[in-house]
Amino acid sequence: MKIIAAVDGSPHSDFALELVTRLCLPQTTEVVLLSVAEELEVGTYSESLRDYIAQSVREKQIRQAKSLLQVEMRKLAPHFLPIRSELRDGHAADQIINFAEEEHADLVVLGARGLNALERFFLGSTSEKIAKYARCSVLIGHKPTEPDEPAGDAAVQAADETASEKLRILVCCDGSRASNEAVESLAHLPLGSKAEIMLLSVHSLISLFRNDILQKMSDEWQREKQQAEESLAQSAEHLKASGLSHISVRVREADDVSAEILTVARNWKADLIMVGSTGRSAIDKFLLGSVSKRIARHSPCSVWIARQAPSP
Repeated sequence: MKIIAAVDGSPHSDFALELVTRLCLPQTTEVVLLSVAEELEVGTYSESLRDYIAQSVREKQIRQAKSLLQVEMRKLAPHFLPIRSELRDGHAADQIINFAEEEHADLVVLGARGLNALERFFLGSTSEKIAKYARCSVLIGHKPTEPDEPAGDAAVQAADETASEKLRILVCCDGSRASNEAVESLAHLPLGSKAEIMLLSVHSLISLFRNDILQKMSDEWQREKQQAEESLAQSAEHLKASGLSHISVRVREADDVSAEILTVARNWKADLIMVGSTGRSAIDKFLLGSVSKRIARHSPCSVWIARQAPSP
């Protein structure tokens, strides 16, 4: 497995790397740390002054990026053997997507938001673009909001307790190929008893004018519900056969599928949501599925958008 980990020094980026170490990936997993030095607008100065400022900013960016890559490599060294770093120039999202394709990556890892002040209020434009256009799976690290950060020894103890807790992974299942890829990706993670898995299937209801009552009375609805339950049972057995032991199954009904998934994730206190990149609708074959897009944008936890990696 090859992972491209895009780092920018933000809390979400750091949390994404921490999550990767908790996934119990084999030490032989190839990890490439990537940092992108973006070109910045430096204002309407005279041409000579503008060039001087741009050059100074550029040199500072490169120094900071190289320093950051060295720090992150030292952090990951105890967990993975093949680690290398790469520094690229240009637009962050484009460079990450292109580099992942050049490297035939299986997974791109990055933070939900960067250091840009505006991006603190919504899913960062970089992570959203990568989630939409990357040809491989994407893991978006989302650092949970905590009211008070512990300090000193308390911070170390809290980190140790977090690392020892079971990962709570919510897997969204809808019978699509991308959804099946999410289950398959999870089956390849050697988590064993270190994770609690919930397989969730949400049936879409048309509640307008109480059409949901008629919908649930139809034979087609009953067949779909039975197929979903059978599919979930098969996925659960597949995951158990791969060594995962703590698995539960839940079937829900809602008029807003993504909202229901997010509600379950919050109530269950999930650490990670795994979802297929596209659903079963025809338009989802061409775009990042509306459900997975909303989950990535509004999730209270990290999100793994599963895709089958392209062949070299």
